[in-house]
Amino acid sequence: MSVLDVLLRWNIWGGAKLDPGLKRDITPNVLDAISIDQTVVLTGPRRTGKSTILYQVIDFLIKDGLEPKSILHVNFEDPGLALDLSVALLDQIYDDYRANIYPNGKAYLFFDEIQRVLDWERWIRSRSETEDVKIFITGSSAQLMSRELATLLTGRHLSFTILPLNFREYLFFRNIEGPTNFYSYKADPIISNALIDYLTYGGYPGIALIDSSLKKQLLLQYFDDLLFKDVALRHQIRDLTLLRNLAIHLLTNTAGFMNYTKLGNKLSASADVMQDYCMYLREAYLIDLMRLFSLKVTERIKNDQKIHAIDIGLRNALSISTSEDFGKNIETVVHNNLRTDSLDNIYYYKDNKCDIDLLVHRNNQVTRLVQVMYQGLDDAGTLEREINALQLGLKRFAGAAAELVVCNFPSNWQKESIPQNIKITPLWKFLLGQ
Repeated sequence: MSVLDVLLRWNIWGGAKLDPGLKRDITPNVLDAISIDQTVVLTGPRRTGKSTILYQVIDFLIKDGLEPKSILHVNFEDPGLALDLSVALLDQIYDDYRANIYPNGKAYLFFDEIQRVLDWERWIRSRSETEDVKIFITGSSAQLMSRELATLLTGRHLSFTILPLNFREYLFFRNIEGPTNFYSYKADPIISNALIDYLTYGGYPGIALIDSSLKKQLLLQYFDDLLFKDVALRHQIRDLTLLRNLAIHLLTNTAGFMNYTKLGNKLSASADVMQDYCMYLREAYLIDLMRLFSLKVTERIKNDQKIHAIDIGLRNALSISTSEDFGKNIETVVHNNLRTDSLDNIYYYKDNKCDIDLLVHRNNQVTRLVQVMYQGLDDAGTLEREINALQLGLKRFAGAAAELVVCNFPSNWQKESIPQNIKITPLWKFLLGQ
């Protein structure tokens, strides 16, 4: 099979059907980048819709009157390209395209999963400087799309991270109208049921779009694909059992603490190996690791890190526990909601008197303190503990806002029990940005 035959499969001018699907919150920002003279980079976990967003850009360009042949789309996971993932292949693809399809004029290049091609970044830089092209690329490795781009495309690229659906997007994908009453602490039944489903199966678009008993099976397949293709294969890891056991341990202990020495002792491996593997899992967007907030770098480094699963559905699919830890799951969902803002850095905070679940730092200032509760507003001891933590946090971080995010509200609960300097927000409302 020739390169041109492969290209026919992936392009509209070859008869390909590229489904633009449903738009994400980030889609307008990516569309705005069309007019910017920089390479556009989409990173994020597998199955979160990076390719679909590329299709949305292609669809927009064609509807705007662009000649379809001026668009070249290539997926580098196509088996027809697998034997020669090199710069020479990139040259051949581009040269064949220019010779046979679109000889002259500005071309729009869309390269999916380009991290599979060795030295791709040098080719991107060279062509973007010497050819009349606009380039969009996707990749499933945070490290690859930061280190390589930082060294060779500094100031020449604009990056977007595509994560699983937030709850607002989830409702849209499920064709559920958002709530109209934001004054109540309790959500409408349809929103409550959707939230339960979201907290159970997570926000992968392909999971949200199906009503099927196969959701768990699909999530397990996502996990295996991610672990093998984006971690084991990329980093040539031979001990797949150790890697898998580590990944499952981290995901099922979401919102828990870990350090590399204890992990190594538990899994019979060295702390150095644990550190490397955790870095690989984080780069592949399986987990996020959150550090203690401190102005001292040594304090941040030496203290345990807090684990958060990137998608709570993956965590639940892997868990064998019969009694799910809803409190930790909800904390992870809140964390993931906060981290979607690229301007914010998220930490936890802890000292001998104060324990804050989530601390938001922006522009050299602590701006937000968040405590997360599954339930317990009707338990005086539990409520007092959470309120006291936020009050102590407000004393330590002047100017910060304090918020208590709660999943379940008792029917007879009264807001008067909460100090005025602390905002209390139902989980459903928090996730919808209210």
